[in-house]
Amino acid sequence: MLDVILALIFNSLYACEMNNLVPVLQHLVEDKDEEKKEIATKAKMICAILVSQGISGQSSSSEVLELQMHIQEYKRENEESKRKVEEFERNDDVQKRKIIELEHQLEESKQKASEISISITVPSGSYTKKEGEFTYISTFDEYKTFTILPIITQGIFKLELKINVIQWLWYGLVKSGLVIPLLTHPFKFNNNMFFFNSGIVYQNSSRYNGNQEMKNGDIVTIELNMALPRTAHLFINNVQQPVYMSGIPDSVQYFFTLQNKNDSVTVLSLKNLTVPSTANLPNATEMKWE
Repeated sequence: MLDVILALIFNSLYACEMNNLVPVLQHLVEDKDEEKKEIATKAKMICAILVSQGISGQSSSSEVLELQMHIQEYKRENEESKRKVEEFERNDDVQKRKIIELEHQLEESKQKASEISISITVPSGSYTKKEGEFTYISTFDEYKTFTILPIITQGIFKLELKINVIQWLWYGLVKSGLVIPLLTHPFKFNNNMFFFNSGIVYQNSSRYNGNQEMKNGDIVTIELNMALPRTAHLFINNVQQPVYMSGIPDSVQYFFTLQNKNDSVTVLSLKNLTVPSTANLPNATEMKWE
């Protein structure tokens, strides 16, 4: 009850109506019972506040002064607590901003990549190449495989390829040194793997479904990470696909194969990444190079 009265008076509520409480409060102040010491202290504080607001009482001036000092001390402690809370909140905001900034820097570092010069080993055959571009157009229905240099033995790389027009496309990795002759399907050789445009992944006699179909206008990327377990992930328009290859040989090259007349692709770039951009997909399917 005294806490309620103290709260009302401290907030300047109903102080004048409490004049009749003064004798009761003084009686509590004079009580010497040790078990009621806390009650006596609160009663003194209430008396002091009432006196300071012009409500007479019997408390001595020294007691009033003492209680007023207690009140001021309480107010100072309350202000100090508020200041500490505000300081903590400011520091917390600073830490949150630092975390956001570091996360932003991490994302930027993932995007940083140095572009690598490439050359493409092209068989004699039925295709044309656009001047100044790595754009190839099939002019006759026959298999032709284009192998890309450099040979890759370490690091993280992304080869970006734009599909202009295709009916069929084989896009993957070949163990360095393997030459796939004109008119020959890459499936006839063991030392390669490829993502077929229908969404199937092939390696030797193994095949897995689960990736999105590649279509005209798509940007398709194979991210090759030569750190163990050496993996190859496919991205279609920057969307990572679930079926990927692991156990890649320690020395490989990118390649693509065209077959149908008028099929056309453009190799846009080969980039060396500082960190992988792949994520752990919940529906990921690992296919091992055998």
